[in-house]
Amino acid sequence: MYAIVQQNITKEAMLLTLRARVLALQKIMMYQISIAPYIDTTLLIDSPPVLKSFSLESANVIRISIDASSLEEAITVVGTVVQLTKDNKIQNPNITSIVLGKDAKVTMGFTYAVVLQ
Repeated sequence: MYAIVQQNITKEAMLLTLRARVLALQKIMMYQISIAPYIDTTLLIDSPPVLKSFSLESANVIRISIDASSLEEAITVVGTVVQLTKDNKIQNPNITSIVLGKDAKVTMGFTYAVVLQ
């Protein structure tokens, strides 16, 4: 009889552990999002090596860093951001920083919100 009780205690402990893991996974799945639309939209602005960094912040806000090799290339990137805003693919674009290097390279930081279709 004692052996049967010991077996059931072990099974009960395993079931409780499994239940706790399932609940934790359900919470993760509830808040998990696909970042593919954010990456796809960012790649419309530019791609590596010009695109140096990408981060997803709260409320669909994306922060990117661009290293343009010339002022003309930087102007083209800004034009692309303006066009994506007109096309309603992004909202609230902001240039957060602009640095013009001695070698005429331009480093820019942007934030914007992706419009999810």
